[in-house]
Amino acid sequence: MHKPVLLNEVLKIFNPQPGEIYIDATINGGGHARAIAERMGEKGLVFGIDWDCELIKELGIRNKELGITNIKLECGNYADLRDIIRKHNLK
Repeated sequence: MHKPVLLNEVLKIFNPQPGEIYIDATINGGGHARAIAERMGEKGLVFGIDWDCELIKELGIRNKELGITNIKLECGNYADLRDIIRKHNLK
């Protein structure tokens, strides 16, 4: 199981609130993204990107099993972030 590093510090600095959108451009195991999504509830969105397409597929399956609906995933590179944001019409 993936254990996110400095999770409490990330949550304190970002202080996620309902309705916000976060982008995790190197989502890896998804620990930070899940904690942020949990804090925001259904009115927030975490958009996760990773260049490991198999990892993205596995995270999608795990999130579905856990009933997590406010994390969207895309296989890609953070260097393409501008194009990914446009593709998904993120503000």
